[in-house]
Amino acid sequence: MSSVDARVLSLFRAYVDLEPRRRSRFLEDARRDDPQAHALLAAMIAADAGEHALDLSLPWLSDRLRTGNEDAADADEDDESDGENRIGTRLGPWRLVRKIGQGGMGIVYEAMRDDRQYEQRVALKCARAELSSPRLSEALLAERRHLARLQHPNIVPLLDGGVDAQDHPWFALQYVEGEAIDLWCDRRRKSLRDRVALLGQVCDALAYAHAQGVVHQDLKPSNLLVTDDGRVQLLDFGLSAPLNLGADTPAPPVALTPGYTAPEIVFRGAAPCIASDLYSLGVVLAQLLTGDGPSRSLLAQASQWLATTSSEAGAERLVRSAATATSEAIANRGLSDRRSLAKQISGDLAAIVERCLRADPTQRYRSAGELGEDLQRWLQHRPVRARDGGRLYRTGRFLRRHRLAMGLAGVTALTAAIGGGATWWQAYRVERETQATLAVSRLFEETLGSATLSGLSDTPFSSSALLRDVETKVRGLDLSAQPRTLAGALTSLARSRAVIGDYASATRLADEAARLLDRDGAPSLETRATLASLLNLQARHRQARSVAEQTLDQVPHDQLHRPLRVRLLTEIARSDWELLHHRDAQDALDAALALTRNQPERGPYAELLTLRGYWNARLLNLPQAEADFRRAIAVAADTQPALANQAREKLIQLLTLQERFAEAQGLALQLLEQRRRSLGDRHPDTGRAWVALADSQCGGGRPADCRASIERGKDILRARYGESHPEYAEALRVSTQLYFLDEHSYAERLSEMRRSASILQESYGPAHEAALRARADLGVMLLHRKPASVPDEEQRRLRDEGLALLDSVLSTSDRQKVPIFTPKLYYAIAIARRNRGDDRDTARRLLVETQTDAERYFGDSRGLHLRISYYLALLAYIQGDLATADAQMADIAAQAETAPPHLRLRLVLCNILNVRANIALHRGDRDSARNHLIRLRDTAMRWLGPEHPWVKQAQRDLDLLARTGRFPT
Repeated sequence: MSSVDARVLSLFRAYVDLEPRRRSRFLEDARRDDPQAHALLAAMIAADAGEHALDLSLPWLSDRLRTGNEDAADADEDDESDGENRIGTRLGPWRLVRKIGQGGMGIVYEAMRDDRQYEQRVALKCARAELSSPRLSEALLAERRHLARLQHPNIVPLLDGGVDAQDHPWFALQYVEGEAIDLWCDRRRKSLRDRVALLGQVCDALAYAHAQGVVHQDLKPSNLLVTDDGRVQLLDFGLSAPLNLGADTPAPPVALTPGYTAPEIVFRGAAPCIASDLYSLGVVLAQLLTGDGPSRSLLAQASQWLATTSSEAGAERLVRSAATATSEAIANRGLSDRRSLAKQISGDLAAIVERCLRADPTQRYRSAGELGEDLQRWLQHRPVRARDGGRLYRTGRFLRRHRLAMGLAGVTALTAAIGGGATWWQAYRVERETQATLAVSRLFEETLGSATLSGLSDTPFSSSALLRDVETKVRGLDLSAQPRTLAGALTSLARSRAVIGDYASATRLADEAARLLDRDGAPSLETRATLASLLNLQARHRQARSVAEQTLDQVPHDQLHRPLRVRLLTEIARSDWELLHHRDAQDALDAALALTRNQPERGPYAELLTLRGYWNARLLNLPQAEADFRRAIAVAADTQPALANQAREKLIQLLTLQERFAEAQGLALQLLEQRRRSLGDRHPDTGRAWVALADSQCGGGRPADCRASIERGKDILRARYGESHPEYAEALRVSTQLYFLDEHSYAERLSEMRRSASILQESYGPAHEAALRARADLGVMLLHRKPASVPDEEQRRLRDEGLALLDSVLSTSDRQKVPIFTPKLYYAIAIARRNRGDDRDTARRLLVETQTDAERYFGDSRGLHLRISYYLALLAYIQGDLATADAQMADIAAQAETAPPHLRLRLVLCNILNVRANIALHRGDRDSARNHLIRLRDTAMRWLGPEHPWVKQAQRDLDLLARTGRFPT
């Protein structure tokens, strides 16, 4: 490497290590001190940032990285069209059927024999026409020559070859039905052992190619296909080179793949050799083990290469990747937590990867066969040569290979060693713990009756006074020398507190129990699982996840501990979902479901089905959500009524969302009755049942019942949680629907809605679905028609606030890919009325999008479709197309009058009658205007009550029309 080369790489590393704010000054200093090195550094930084293709004068970099980013090549429209144009044409006896791949040099097609000699399918590779050059043709010919020399069961064989009309070479390979090795392993959730065994096949194929004098030079997952029967096929020798160790100036490759290519080739222009292929194979192995693919950044690679001076650097990076692996990557390897992955990878596997990735090629494995042998040694629990382990290491491997025999011998020896004082001390401790446990059990039996150290059933308590008394008596017992017994008692009391909805006290007790057990050195896994659940109930999701994940790492993988693993995975799933880590949540939920399916204890399975149904409902996968809820109810109804009721509560919310109000109300009444009977009238679950009933009653057009139910629910939740809890905020959100029934309560309901949105945003963050829903409802209230008593200036201020709020909500929902409906309708009409710039075009687009989404997610939901149709007609009215608006509204009104009871639809009908009266007056048809106003007054009186503002406004307009011949429009 020249002095300039070294200087540039040194600058490279220094630049990447700097804080962003200091980089400009650094570049200015480099420009002043060393203009030549600065120019090369600037070009590398620009290429790394993707600003333009790399074009450097460094001899060891020039023309080596012209492409390498196959994804970018695939996205190029001209490349795509060129490839498509060839479909249907022939090359030799082969007709091109479809394009199946494209890289930096060539295009690969599926082709069929077309000369009537015999039938055969092949993969045919030819040059990309727009890149044709003598050098590219020579590279394809070289690939063909190399393949002709290779006959190995793990290398795709060459079948045919020739040149096209423009003298560009092509060749046909055996067609392989396979998938890239990383994707194949992930889809089948292959263990680390299975992945290592697959890479052993690659080592065999690569060792054979090297023996034939061919270096592959482009090893990466997409060039290692695995068939359905688990056989690896090595393909794409497009960058292959002859293994000529005596060459002084090797020909540079046409292209390289950043991240997989050995750094000495990228940054130093070294000759291709066995060591460079082994580097690439090490990158693939690391990716298969951890799921962490290599960086494609030149800047990062340069820094990493220069930093790799310690023999431990590669191993440390691998273990760090395992420790930060995604939940998806962990599940795809058949594991349940990061700790297990890091534990399996650290040591031998990390040493193997580190040997492959060493900066100095001479310190890597000497051959692919040697690497394959080390992988085989790991599979057989034998010492690997990558580690310089001593006698202790070799002994450990011997014991692991023969663990059954050694285990039996160890048990015998241990049994013989136990005796005397150890036996006496153990017996004494057991006796003391037994006496303490009996004392606590008697106390529980005398005070709580059915309550025991294992927890409580659905037994209701009238107040928390009894539990306070029991806690006082437990602390009065002499349990200072028996922390396990005290912890068990406190855990039981924590569960009892949770049963009556006192989650704060429950958490305090569970946390104290966990700390007692930690100090005693005893496992506190069950207690910590209870603590995680209680933290989730209080919306403290980050803490809950931390507790659950740390505990899960300590739980053994056996049948006895399966229920505990399920509990912890469930709490991790809950936490991740509420923290908007939806993919991680789904992974944890799937892992828990796999452990509970077909198990005799059905409660956990029902709970997980309910959780999955709730998530499906939030994503508007409505049929799947309903199926999950109904299945959960069926599974838990006989043995776990509390869990069945949780599923019923979610099903009620789903039916209400779908505007199936009669079904929702029937199920809500059933839920309320069961919870009042089992939990009592003041339990928070009973309060939620009242809120669920109120929601269905409000939407179903039963205002008096809705008002009574929501007040009962709010009263219970306020008493149990206070006025700053998310559950109370949800009750306030439902309560604001009463505004639509009584617009004179606008100020009160708007205040409640602001409070609800504030609590939920503070509890969960602004992007959380509950907070987003509350902000959307607040935006709707701000844009909804106000009482006449609100001054015009205040109405404009509220309208502007509502528009800004809904604009933010729509942007967030678009990013989260969760469609929303009513807020989008209100927003569209509000900007159409504002009419700035392209507001009305935007409004039409939003309404059409909403209509499409409604058809996709809600099918034939009549109420929603009629409301959307009304807003489209209202847009026509705002734009001055009165004839179209009137005709459409007449049709909508006829359908709305025969629809089932539905609050929003009744309000739509009132709005339609008001607009049609305005249109008739505009046309000078006072009789039609008068008839529409009479229908508006009578309809509102019948459905909304005589005090509703629509009734009073219609009567005022009728009086004005009679006196003056006009009314305000």
